[in-house]
Amino acid sequence: MALDSETVKLIPAHRDRQRRERLANAEVYQDHGLFFCREDGTPLSPDWVSQYFKILARRAGLPPIKLHEARHTAATLMLEAGVDIKIVSDGHGHSTTRITQDLYQHVRLAVHQDAAEKVLQLLPADSDQESDQETGS
Repeated sequence: MALDSETVKLIPAHRDRQRRERLANAEVYQDHGLFFCREDGTPLSPDWVSQYFKILARRAGLPPIKLHEARHTAATLMLEAGVDIKIVSDGHGHSTTRITQDLYQHVRLAVHQDAAEKVLQLLPADSDQESDQETGS
């Protein structure tokens, strides 16, 4: 999974905290190789993760959404940013880009409309039409 540069900068501090937790809980620590886990190394409860996500969203001033909805938001933002649909599809574990297209077709249409407007801006103004408007013809 590719991460943005700001997130990558946070990884060393997170790993350091995990090492300290592993040492502090050496007697009971269970290494499952998880990036996010409890202090004893065991997996987090899905319900706890969902509840904590709501808390973090509220603290960040974001609207309350379910964790799974954040997945859809991420895909939508990627498509709106012009990320190739194959990349979005791969990143979301879809077996084909068709699944991604079916789920996010409304976004794709908006992206295509935006692209059409950008192309229009590249075209030179029609000088005959401008002359006709100036003379009132």
